[in-house]
Amino acid sequence: MENEKERYYRYLLHYIGKRIYTRQSFIREATALGVNRAFPLNLAGRIRFGDAILLGTHEYRKEGEEKKGIATLFGYFTVSGINLAAPDGFTEKLAGKLNVVEVSAGDGTTSERGCGSYSISTNYSVLDTLESIIETIKDLMKEYKDEKVKIFLGGRFYELDEVEVVDVPWSRSGLWIELDDDLREHPKNRVIGDIENYHRRTYVKKAARENSTVLHFTTKELYTD
Repeated sequence: MENEKERYYRYLLHYIGKRIYTRQSFIREATALGVNRAFPLNLAGRIRFGDAILLGTHEYRKEGEEKKGIATLFGYFTVSGINLAAPDGFTEKLAGKLNVVEVSAGDGTTSERGCGSYSISTNYSVLDTLESIIETIKDLMKEYKDEKVKIFLGGRFYELDEVEVVDVPWSRSGLWIELDDDLREHPKNRVIGDIENYHRRTYVKKAARENSTVLHFTTKELYTD
């Protein structure tokens, strides 16, 4: 009898910033708020709604005479929404080019995260694929030549038992690895959020990282079934 061929699934591994989070502080935040991570536009276009994005930390560890990159995986999120920090009117104009099934106003609450703060002015529930949304964003950006659009992918967080992956490099945006578990989902809602009052944070003092607690979060985030 022939052995069944083992199947592997390809996932993007995205590292959290150690200047902002510890693993535990990130887990506390992500459990309360869901995940909302910035991605380059071209990389976001290679991801699909329902895809699982692995989350981990990275360090270099000396083994014998050489240093090896070690990734420690501790969780993942499944993509169900995209948030845009964009020029005034951009997200509304984008929605006019998509298959929107529902529009709802944000509640005005500020979402405070380790990496920054923002509020959501409007949510658009859509039928479009993430790939087609990204392509439409690219086309629309031609009308906003010198203005920036920042892309965030978000979804529900799931914690994993920590797993080390040996001999992997550091990457700011992420790298692809294979696992034998199928972590993908089929989200019922696909939501585009229009971000306002976005403030990025690039550093958190060590004591604050280790003792951080989530104080505020929006009651209508993207990350519901």
